[in-house]
Amino acid sequence: MLRTHKYLHLNLNGLVYFLILIVAALALAVVLVSIIFLVFIILWSNPEELTMALVSSEALFAIKLSLITALASTTIALLLAIPVAYSLSRSSFKGKTIIEAFLTLPSAMPPIALGAALLVFFANTVVGKAVNAVINMVFELPGIVVAQFAVVFPHDG
Repeated sequence: MLRTHKYLHLNLNGLVYFLILIVAALALAVVLVSIIFLVFIILWSNPEELTMALVSSEALFAIKLSLITALASTTIALLLAIPVAYSLSRSSFKGKTIIEAFLTLPSAMPPIALGAALLVFFANTVVGKAVNAVINMVFELPGIVVAQFAVVFPHDG
């Protein structure tokens, strides 16, 4: 529970709630501006061109690739996360806190930074180059699944 600081005479409870309100208002503003922007794009674009863009081979390839890799990475994450979470919650052993910290580390990193770290790992390290020689990871389907898995895994289970 937050208390009033005795020297500054600030009510921290009110300040924290005010800051949360400001952040929530900014997030809502970003979402609303994005929605308004999309509505303007749809209204002022040619319907035929919009339809052609949505059913183009590039768009369909991107949608298909996203669905396949998301399904694969989520399935792998669920198959691994549930037993790992169960075993970590039911047992106690040396190094458990280290394993828990290692498993939750990707959730502390932004997905962009995590993807860049994986790219550097597979392109510039000895172990990464060895894995990449066996299974081509950099800019390939398995690499996309691994990157999505690294983002999804800490949040499953």
